[in-house]
Amino acid sequence: MNKEQLAELLNGREIGNEITKDEIKIAKENNLVVVFGASDDLMEFEGAISEEFGTEAEFNKDGSFIERCDDECVHYKKALENANKIEADYTKNGWRYKTEIPHVTFDIMEDGELYCKGIVFSLLDCK
Repeated sequence: MNKEQLAELLNGREIGNEITKDEIKIAKENNLVVVFGASDDLMEFEGAISEEFGTEAEFNKDGSFIERCDDECVHYKKALENANKIEADYTKNGWRYKTEIPHVTFDIMEDGELYCKGIVFSLLDCK
């Protein structure tokens, strides 16, 4: 399965039923990561990465997350040079995710209204 097929499968799901355990397994087997909003300030990562984050996350190509530290920290600055970044942004039309990683979007609904535009990407496309 590729990112386009998985996004199509997830499109239109209701919040709380975004992805099944079997779909998480399929995503993991295909190096795919699904990102969607789990609350008003939480990003859920499922698939090849399984983690929860606030509104910003930086990670490596292997899916390991970069620990935040003081902006003056030399090691942190070095780690960010090759990091992949995803930022959550809330608009009047729901959650959106900003990233330079090639991705496909899908809609998560809440009572018939758009709750968030989730994304699916491949770890193989990460830097």
